[in-house]
Amino acid sequence: MCKFDRIGEDHLRQFVKEVVPLVKPSFVLVTGDLTTNFAGESITSGMTVLESEWRTYRGILDEANITDPSFWIDTMGNHDVFTLTNRHDHRNKGPKYTVTGNEVTADVFERVYRARYGSYRVVVFNAMWGGSGFQLAVDGPTTRHIVHKLRQTLLNDVDPVTGARYNHTLLACHFPTQVVGSTPPQTIQSLLLNGKERLFTAWLCGHQHMTGYLRHRYSNFIELALADLRDTKAYRVFAIDNDLFSFRDVKLDEWPVVVVTNPKDAAFLAPQDNVASIRTSTHIRCLIFSPDPIKSAIVEIGHFHCNLTHAESAAPLFTCPWDSSAYAHGVHSLNVKAVDTAGRTATLTQDFSLDGTIVRLPTYAYTQASAVAVAYAWYVCAMLYTMCYLLVLPCLFGWLYRAWTRSKRHWFARLDAVIGPISIAWLNEIEHNRTTFANYVDTMKLRVWEQALTLFTWRFRSTMAQFSQTPTRYVVFLALCGLFSAGAPAFFCNIGPHPWGAVFYWATVIDSRVVPFAFGYLYGGFFYVSMFYPAVVVLNGQTRPGNRAFPALKPCPSNFRGWLTLVLTAIRAVLPLWELLHLLVQVSAAVGAVLLLWLAYNAACVFLSPGMLWVTVVLLAAELRLVLLRFNPQRPRTCRLAWAVLRADWCRLPKKQKDSDDAKHAVEMTEDAAERNTAISPVPVDGGVA
Repeated sequence: MCKFDRIGEDHLRQFVKEVVPLVKPSFVLVTGDLTTNFAGESITSGMTVLESEWRTYRGILDEANITDPSFWIDTMGNHDVFTLTNRHDHRNKGPKYTVTGNEVTADVFERVYRARYGSYRVVVFNAMWGGSGFQLAVDGPTTRHIVHKLRQTLLNDVDPVTGARYNHTLLACHFPTQVVGSTPPQTIQSLLLNGKERLFTAWLCGHQHMTGYLRHRYSNFIELALADLRDTKAYRVFAIDNDLFSFRDVKLDEWPVVVVTNPKDAAFLAPQDNVASIRTSTHIRCLIFSPDPIKSAIVEIGHFHCNLTHAESAAPLFTCPWDSSAYAHGVHSLNVKAVDTAGRTATLTQDFSLDGTIVRLPTYAYTQASAVAVAYAWYVCAMLYTMCYLLVLPCLFGWLYRAWTRSKRHWFARLDAVIGPISIAWLNEIEHNRTTFANYVDTMKLRVWEQALTLFTWRFRSTMAQFSQTPTRYVVFLALCGLFSAGAPAFFCNIGPHPWGAVFYWATVIDSRVVPFAFGYLYGGFFYVSMFYPAVVVLNGQTRPGNRAFPALKPCPSNFRGWLTLVLTAIRAVLPLWELLHLLVQVSAAVGAVLLLWLAYNAACVFLSPGMLWVTVVLLAAELRLVLLRFNPQRPRTCRLAWAVLRADWCRLPKKQKDSDDAKHAVEMTEDAAERNTAISPVPVDGGVA
């Protein structure tokens, strides 16, 4: 639900009035994010608890007469707990407006559904840490206690009524497994991904909104994420046929809906599936839902064609006889085409196997499943690029080059044969376009792979030559700032029931415990790319020897336009466009970080951010000092910036000319004083004293 549009409201109303009565499910599972809790139309406007969104959600369910907590299982997501200090906060509207009620705040709760052929269980896992704002509510940090409680619930897989084991257990959580963090060694990954225990069949989750089509198959369960109903109109229909778990992801207004229950899709075979029932089956079975009667349904397997017939008048089950022994080995493709009387057509194609052969999942499924690994790689690459490639390596190569020039007979001379000379003259040729990569390629007539290798070498040599000229003291200064950001807390904030916690780029420290924080890797990469890298570029440009000479400026102007031209010319002289763009990016990123922390937490969190904003302020101060030194090296203090700008035309003069101007000005002052003294001196009177 969103206060500022009716999209989510309309889609939910359509779902409960059209889809639910037609499909007639045993239960409906809602995995959270029932509201947005944005104070405005986006997250930049801040976050707050909006009770109006909760009332809209519950009002739609009441209109459809949905009040049974065993039928409608709704849990809370990170949007539902924004700004809450803990799950028992008085502003928490989940227990009041959800159908689940007070159980929505529990760590783990379950529902059991019994039939004549077995018992089936749904376990709901609440991976929230009380919802402590945007940064920490995006992920699902939990505790060892909650993970242990979940493990005990899953291990207790005997139905107390029938005394038999559950045929299938489905685990529902708002977050995917990759972003749920807990304290080692009892982590959710060690519990679920060790492959030794088959505790449940499928992990059903959401959280990813527009891109929520994560499908991952582990050794002991399958993970299925689903996009949200508001933005994509997506919902999932799953069925269990002879202990074969099958599903189909569809969207609103897409009819007919076809779910093949036998044979099952080989891409999602789970260890708990009864694969033997496929080999002994005598019919192909499909569920076909549509508001209008089904006109025709055809199934094709290679050269085999058969019309699906309606098995029972009261159920949407369609069957077709087949000989399963003809497909005993290998992977086969099954195609189903259904047409209703309204002319709507649905086609479903899936692979199946009777010998247990598993089909590889699409590439996008694995890509989204490894989102945390991608975020970690982004953080590491950003840090290594700025710290090693732009600071350590240029410093090392500069030292090697100086050693090579001092003693060409030394073994450092071999370096020139590998990467070429790293010299100031060679860099100047590149900067003044006397030597370009295109001209070099045309002259040497290189092939494609040679051009790629030469371009890499060219850029490497150019980078080394440029950044090796940074003074050592600034290299050490930047390295210390980068290392401090990597090891110091990015910011401090209130986390759940604890008054304060430290958020690092790689984890969160809560009550002397380290909780992995996957989303922090993105913030770390953002810092090094948008705040640290511009500082390296600007400091290198301002400290490079023989960089730029201050231009000749006109005398002090007499109007605003002249003053503006004077100031812009002075800034452009000491800060070229390339460095100015980097500085603007750095300042914009710092302002964005301040707004994000302020809106998500409070003003104290902004000031208590050593690893992010403190380092950025120090870097900006160093850059500002160097820029002021370019204006007037004799007046380096920041408080004299106005004087440096006003007297820019005087500061550009050589020292000798400045001294001569001072001497002339002193002589003029002396002559003026003498004239004034002569004009006011009294004239002596004869015979007396004036």
